[in-house]
Amino acid sequence: MWIPKWQRDRNEGVDSPIPTQVVSNEEFIPRPQNEKQKQWERTIPGAATRCG
Repeated sequence: MWIPKWQRDRNEGVDSPIPTQVVSNEEFIPRPQNEKQKQWERTIPGAATRCG
């Protein structure tokens, strides 16, 4: 089932303007988020806090 990225981010508690996974234009189902993408997703909020 396709869900919009903003909805997935809200459900997962992600607040990042930087994409951390492949998103779809509804023409295909994207691959699941890999471990490196998950690591970046966890790293971005702390890095933004330290820099801002």
